[in-house]
Amino acid sequence: MSWRGQVTASQKESKVVDLLRELIVATIDVLCTKLAASRSTVLRALKTYGYFSSYNFNSSYFTLKDIPHFGKDGLWFHGDVGFSRYGTLTQTIKAVVEHSEAGYTVLELQKRLGTKIHNQLSWLCRNKMLTRFYVVGIVYILQWNVRFKHLSKLTANSRLGTQGPLARATTILIKTNYSNN
Repeated sequence: MSWRGQVTASQKESKVVDLLRELIVATIDVLCTKLAASRSTVLRALKTYGYFSSYNFNSSYFTLKDIPHFGKDGLWFHGDVGFSRYGTLTQTIKAVVEHSEAGYTVLELQKRLGTKIHNQLSWLCRNKMLTRFYVVGIVYILQWNVRFKHLSKLTANSRLGTQGPLARATTILIKTNYSNN
């Protein structure tokens, strides 16, 4: 598809939106190629209409704001491409941990998100958004308000050698709320 004759900017932007609605998910390069449009035209159309970018695949996939049907956890997938109502992968990890009732092991969270999360978890810990605890060689991610309710029970189960949640993980990552008080 190419621009023929005099086409206004709004007509070009409309064609970008129509094509992305048809494709459901696409990269900027695919949209530019199929429409013989510039990168700035495509980006302007997306910004004007509203869009989500993928949190995996280096945020290189886009979909229109009204296409995803997010689940309770705020995630939506088109094949292997993941989108989050929370934004970036780092924001998504933080939100998923905060909204989790029982928490996740790092491996469970990576599987749920469909991408590796090590760098983002390290950043969240360094910036005091998550706290890392080492207990019996287990990596477990819990939200802040679950910490005190479950930590002693989980630790007790691990010390007794039972198969509690901590029996399958090395680090506990817990959302933290620091205050200046």
